[in-house]
Amino acid sequence: MTDSRKKLTDILNELGEIQEDIEQQYDEDANALWNSLSVDNQMLLFYYVIKQIADAELKDDHETYRQILYERFGFPSESYQIGMMCGFLELHNSIVKRSDQSAYREFMRERLQNDQKRTDN
Repeated sequence: MTDSRKKLTDILNELGEIQEDIEQQYDEDANALWNSLSVDNQMLLFYYVIKQIADAELKDDHETYRQILYERFGFPSESYQIGMMCGFLELHNSIVKRSDQSAYREFMRERLQNDQKRTDN
């Protein structure tokens, strides 16, 4: 391995460790905040966040990941990384994929029915 590749590998490893530390601290801070709330406030926040996500993903024509973060929640651009860290981007993408698959299956079902009608005539 050349010196420049070794340096790059070392830098990337260090950045990975920093990212892990940031995620761990964010997790600890979020848990501390959550645990400081009354159960009633926890349920209100749970309701609000899940309703916003459900409306964005299921009712409002599948808003994009960025639309949900920036428009629906009003978060700044650094929320993109936070959403990735907590798994929201992965959740969003899995919902979109399932929706796309369902739409494709419905399209193919209609196409087959139309083809069948044409052959029956």
